Amino acid sequence: MRACFVAASVIACAGSVEAQPTSSALHAPPGRAVAGDGCAIYDNSYTGVSGFGNAAQLFEPTFAGYDIWLGDDFTTDSEFTNIAISSVGFNQDNAGNLGDPFQVKYLDARIYDARPNDPGANLIAESDKALHFDGVDTWTAEFGAQSLPPGDYFFVFAARNDFLTNFQTFFFQEPMAEDNNGFQWNPNGAFGFPDDLMFITDEFGFASSPNACIDGDPVAGDPCDAADCNGDGNINGLDVVCTVMAIKQGDVGADCNEDGVLNVMDLICFIQTFKTCVN
Repeated sequence: MRACFVAASVIACAGSVEAQPTSSALHAPPGRAVAGDGCAIYDNSYTGVSGFGNAAQLFEPTFAGYDIWLGDDFTTDSEFTNIAISSVGFNQDNAGNLGDPFQVKYLDARIYDARPNDPGANLIAESDKALHFDGVDTWTAEFGAQSLPPGDYFFVFAARNDFLTNFQTFFFQEPMAEDNNGFQWNPNGAFGFPDDLMFITDEFGFASSPNACIDGDPVAGDPCDAADCNGDGNINGLDVVCTVMAIKQGDVGADCNEDGVLNVMDLICFIQTFKTCVN
């Protein structure tokens, strides 16, 4: 005879598990849109329309094979620090019973330089594993002073939450303007995804992505970089020649005063910076 117990509407028995995590769920939308608030790096903010959610959860050891992350690719053209990833979600069991969102321990997030199931992917940044919750339905992962240089990246996030005491954590989908799928990553393979990764679709089968807002503070560049026209790391007469030629050739990179017009005013603007920065 097996010893069994009931927790959070899930029956578990010693030596076996009668219920297992699932990769998606349907739940009524919360009735409010969560607008992007300065999502400077990535903006796929939840609009309050979709009720379809995808699992993103780090489980207790019994269910570690089901650990699953949500993610997508993004590009940044400048350097950022104080990065934060936010997403809107809910807790629910397979029968639709809601769990307590306050029981989620924290939102974990990582940033890679390639898709995370790629053997050559490198971890670029990792969140602080502290709870940042708005008290309603939005969790945030913060990266602190870690710096993110310009480049192409993949982010993933998952809630740390125990299945047997508080069900599963799902995050609402938010379709993107372009046909660009986000993905679920199950590194330990219990869901059986091909190569441990599955591109997500909505309840109608269309490409979809997780709702997410990635914000951060831009890192100010060296103002003298604007005077290094030829990019050799030195500010000298060669940069003057380079700038004159760029203006003549209509190179938009020579629009020093950023007025959309290339003329002598841009040369004057360049010379002002040049005089300050010349080696």
